[in-house]
Amino acid sequence: MRQDGNPDPSQPLFRSRRGGALGWRGIPQVFKRLKLRARIPGRCSPHTLRHTFARAYLLNGGDAFSLQRMLGHSTLDMVKRYVSLADADLTLRHRTASPADRLLHMK
Repeated sequence: MRQDGNPDPSQPLFRSRRGGALGWRGIPQVFKRLKLRARIPGRCSPHTLRHTFARAYLLNGGDAFSLQRMLGHSTLDMVKRYVSLADADLTLRHRTASPADRLLHMK
């Protein structure tokens, strides 16, 4: 932490027990321990958070090009997968919230 209370970008965000930077294997281990402690069912990993962020970003109006840059993808191929998942979510949300669809299902 800096004196102004903000994190120091030159310091590791996640630290090992020895105080150094947590290695690439350490972060999934931390997630596994926290998942068990919190009794979270299903998948919970750094990749799951990345995936959840990408879908939520698109559902909340974000565009595929800026998402591509944020995720660090060199092409839109991977982002297309997130777009198709977001489209499926939007279709489901439309069905549940659309006044016209609600009228059709009131019979």
